[in-house]
Amino acid sequence: MVFLFCYCCSGNDKITTGECIYDIGSAFLESDNKMFQMGFFPRQKTSEVRQYVGIWYTVDPSTIVWVANRDDPVLDTSGSLTVSEDGSAKVLNDNQTTYFSTSTGNM
Repeated sequence: MVFLFCYCCSGNDKITTGECIYDIGSAFLESDNKMFQMGFFPRQKTSEVRQYVGIWYTVDPSTIVWVANRDDPVLDTSGSLTVSEDGSAKVLNDNQTTYFSTSTGNM
């Protein structure tokens, strides 16, 4: 069994291993120039909850410019965005189901 311990950050411009952004509350990352924010946002097309991780303009949060888990939303409010030990960014839920992951690969 793997346990993920996360520390919450809000309005920071980076996230490191062991830190998380949760889909509840107002936690987000913010670009250095304060032009963009990144975090969870909801979209409800049905009665079920759909949570996404995306990037939006700070001055217009309704304009989403990128979505990580567009095809695989977190269907409850247990999502977290974290950085794993190998440097990959991941969107997970409480059960450690992965909804999105970057690949660090060998460069």
